[in-house]
Order: sequence, then structure tokens, then C-alpha cells
Amino acid sequence: MGRIATNFNKGKNMKKLICVLLAGVLAVAMFAGCSFSPASNVKIEGNGESVVSDGKFVYCIYCIGKANEPYSSQIRRLAVDNLGGESELVYDGIAYNLNLSEDGRIFFSTEDGISWIKPGDEYKIDLIKLEQFDRSVVLNGDWIYFRVNAEDGDYSMGIYRINVDSYSVETVLNAEVAGDFSNFRVVGDAIYYEVYSSKRFGLMKFDVLGGTKLLVTENEEYEHGTSGSYVTDKHIYISWSRPAVIKRFDLYGQNAEVIFAENEAQDSKCWVEFADAEFVYYSTEDGYYRIKADGTGQSEKIPPGHDGYWNSRVFVAGKLFVHSYKENDDRSEEEIYCIDRDGKNSFRLK
Repeated sequence: MGRIATNFNKGKNMKKLICVLLAGVLAVAMFAGCSFSPASNVKIEGNGESVVSDGKFVYCIYCIGKANEPYSSQIRRLAVDNLGGESELVYDGIAYNLNLSEDGRIFFSTEDGISWIKPGDEYKIDLIKLEQFDRSVVLNGDWIYFRVNAEDGDYSMGIYRINVDSYSVETVLNAEVAGDFSNFRVVGDAIYYEVYSSKRFGLMKFDVLGGTKLLVTENEEYEHGTSGSYVTDKHIYISWSRPAVIKRFDLYGQNAEVIFAENEAQDSKCWVEFADAEFVYYSTEDGYYRIKADGTGQSEKIPPGHDGYWNSRVFVAGKLFVHSYKENDDRSEEEIYCIDRDGKNSFRLK
């Protein structure tokens, strides 16, 4: 009986030892996890635009040279907390549509494909070579989405995506599926793209993972067609012209609300530029405006605050960034302005 009790106690002691060892292993694992696998807190804003931000820096495309000369540009950056300071050169070469990844790479389109560079590196790395493609490329997760406009080597007309690490390419939508399509926007796991047929307009939603396609909305009410659309993470905004109308839909094209409407007798144009959670920014033939996203209140004009033509679909780092050109479109005269959301407190980036 005593031997049985002794063996039982030994078993209890062994269990205690195992528990202590397991606790130690777990503690080491937790410590290692805290030391070597910190959660990312990088917030990327503006991917696919000419101005983007990672929360620490704002990266901009500065155009160089005259309009009748070969295109040239630079990628420069400024600290978010010192946008009035001197910009720093990141890349001296042709660049369109900047995209930032959480690991610090800058992806952009060029005259002959898509490339990337890390700040401080001397040379860019080519991700893919293309000629007949839409330079409005956008990074979403580990994939860059791009549109081929015509036959281009192994690629026919369609929307594709390329993995930024493996360089593997996947077809997202071909022309037979998409039809006559143009501008696209990636929101989560869905692609929204515009389709045209004669004077009719439709906005399509394509689920990349599920492979399903949905007609979000179609122009049946307005004879003169649409001017544009913009998709946020919660709503779809579509503008029509002559008369000028802006409508808001949910992400399935339902629950339509009129945000802005002019008298039907008016023959004016209207373009949705972009939107955030509070305001819809749109342009007309006589300037730029904003109206509350729920349609309440009156539209207010956004003054450019300087001479020259300006346009923007960029809202990053709590500011609007505007590219300004002189009337002769001389790119040597281009300037980039930073302004508040209401168009006030404008200053030129250096």
C-alpha cells in the first residue's frame, strides 16, 4: 500500500514538473512573439493616386519639363508633421500612380510596365513589362491590379493582378466577361468597373474570390449619360450630367438616395471626384464643390486658393493635395498645393 502511495505521489510530482515546463515554454513563446512579431500599425492612404501616405511620410509625384518635351517626373516625400518643409528626392524617373506596401516598398507604373523601389535604393525593380496597359494601377493586399487595353504579348484585353512577392499573374476579368469597360476601383475583395453601351452606362461589381458579377446600377433615367462614379468602403456615388444629379447607393446598388440635384431645365455637367465618410467632392464646369455625404445641407464651393487649373481624387493625411497647371499646360510650371478639407489654408509644397 505504501509503495502504491509513493508511486502516486511521484506521478503527482511529475505532473507538476510537466506543468512548470509547459508554462515556461509558453512564456518563452509569448515573449518571442512580442519581440519578433509585432503587429503592424502602418496605415496606408491614397494607393493608386499621385499622392500617398504611410502615416509617417507623404509621397508625391513632381512633374518636370515642358509640355512639348518627353515626360519626366520625380517621386519625392515630406514628413507628415512637416508638410511645409523641404521635400526629399526618392526616385528620379518616370512614375505614375503611387502605391505603398506595409513593408516600405513604393510600387508605381511607368511607360513600359510596373516597377517598385524602396526609399534609399538606387535602382528600381521591374515587376512586370507591359505596353498596352492602363497606368492607373492599384495595390490591394499582396496584389497589384492593372488593366490591359489591347493585345499585349501574352495578355489580351482585361483586368489582371500580379502578386508583389511571387510575381505570379492572374486573370481577374477578360473582355468577354467584362464587356466594354473602363475605370475600375478595388474595394476589399471586389472590383467595381464602368461599362458602356451606346449612351447607356452601368457600374458592375465583381467578387474576385467568388467569381460572381453583379450589375450595381444602370443609367435608365438620364438621356445624356453619366459623368463618373466613386466607391468607398460603405457606399457607391454616381453622378449624371444634364441635369446634374448625384446619387448614393449601398454596395449592392440598393437603397438609392439623391445627394445633389439641379433643376431639370439646367444643362450642366457634374462629376463625382471622390468621397470620404463625411463629404462627397464633385466638380462642375465652374469649379469644385463638396456636399455632406448624406445629402443634408447646401453645397459649398472649394476655392483653389491660387491661380491655375487644379484637380484631385486624393484625400490623404487629413489634407487635399492638388496638382496645379498653368493655362499653357507647361509642366515646368506645375505646382502641388496642400489644402484643408474645405479648401482653406493653402500652401505650396517645396
